[in-house]
Amino acid sequence: MKKIKILLFLGVIFMMTGCYNYRELNQLAITSAIGIDKKGDEYEVSIQVMNTQKQGSDSNSSGDQPKFITYKEKGKTIQQAFRNIVLEAPRRLYANHISLLIINEDVAKEGIYDILDLLFRDSESRKQFNVIISRNSKSYDVLEILTPLETLNAKNINDSLIADSQFLGVSETITFEQLLASYLNEKNDIVLPSVEVIGDIKQGESTENIQSASPSTKVILSGYSIFKGDKLIGYLSNQDSINLGFIRNKIENTIVNYKCDDKNYMAVEVVNSKTEVDASNNKPEITIKVTGQANINEMNCKMDLTKNKTISELNDKIDKQIEKQIKSTIEKINREYNADVYGFEDLFYKKNPKYYKQLKKEYKEDFLSNINIKVESDINLFSKGNLLKVIERGK
Repeated sequence: MKKIKILLFLGVIFMMTGCYNYRELNQLAITSAIGIDKKGDEYEVSIQVMNTQKQGSDSNSSGDQPKFITYKEKGKTIQQAFRNIVLEAPRRLYANHISLLIINEDVAKEGIYDILDLLFRDSESRKQFNVIISRNSKSYDVLEILTPLETLNAKNINDSLIADSQFLGVSETITFEQLLASYLNEKNDIVLPSVEVIGDIKQGESTENIQSASPSTKVILSGYSIFKGDKLIGYLSNQDSINLGFIRNKIENTIVNYKCDDKNYMAVEVVNSKTEVDASNNKPEITIKVTGQANINEMNCKMDLTKNKTISELNDKIDKQIEKQIKSTIEKINREYNADVYGFEDLFYKKNPKYYKQLKKEYKEDFLSNINIKVESDINLFSKGNLLKVIERGK
């Protein structure tokens, strides 16, 4: 009898339970991307919302409606700008499906602390969306550009980030969660990927932009953006971004061009790359070791690839090329930005906290410029392509 009463009690409890925050789908505006700009002393927040209106047979149905809608409002704070969107949007914004946050470079130059604080406190949004900086254009304009292969350009940008990280390495996917962890670690500085609009923005917002085989206006990935604290201080070129990717162990596959004679180059594809970075526990020295495999993709020089000596010499020259590129990028970042985007300070701290404190006390703000950097590359050239000899040029 006692068991029956317990079961009845539990049954009543389960019947009374439910989702306290349950909402019908047709009551929500599903947000796919957020853009944050600034106009004067006010924030401008843009929200890209998926158009979930169902298709119908009625001529007034959503067949001719856009696949997404972008709302934009201003406010003294980001939160106020968000809330002001309800004046225009007929549905409650649902942030759990955000896939991309675009921060305008002018906002980032002033500092992204307010953005980090607001979005971290928001209990409704997940923290796995990607974060990117918009260069030379408003984030709102980036969200408005129509792209041919993807209905939502937020997905287009995210897919481009994934493809680039797999096949070139100019950028990487950095989630809000990863960004926050990097910011909270005082021993390293932030890097974020960046994006640019190429072409006429107004043209890019028109359906004509996706009716052409070659859209006149495009959204393209650019190099890493460099931060000091929470403020954007500059950008890296595409090549320097690839070199930094080697240091950060983010290169899966990339191309290294080697000048094999006075006029011509050869292209080597580096695959299965892995980088190990180690800090000395008793002297100011960092060792960067790059390993991996490579194959020759393009050969414009006269070389006999059937000879082991030629392959060995090429291997050595490719290694030296990679070492030179990485050293050059480190020197540039240290000279122009003095930003530890590599995590060197953190490595010294983890290796020997006592010695790290000694280094910081001795070098203070000149920490990076006083560290000796050793770069070692060991790339194994394992494939020469289908041809062992260069095709002779026509007369």
